[in-house]
Amino acid sequence: MSINVSPTDILNTVARSLVATEKFANIEEALKQMALAAVRNKIAYYRRSDTHFRTQVCH
Repeated sequence: MSINVSPTDILNTVARSLVATEKFANIEEALKQMALAAVRNKIAYYRRSDTHFRTQVCH
């Protein structure tokens, strides 16, 4: 059995939940902040990977 739920539907559901719990004023702001958090997390991941790589290769 397959459930066809798009990534957009999931993001909108999470955003609506965040607005309902008053974490954000509106869905657009919730989506924007979720996107920024994802980008920050990815940058942090790559910085850690880069640091690990540099310490392994350079020493």
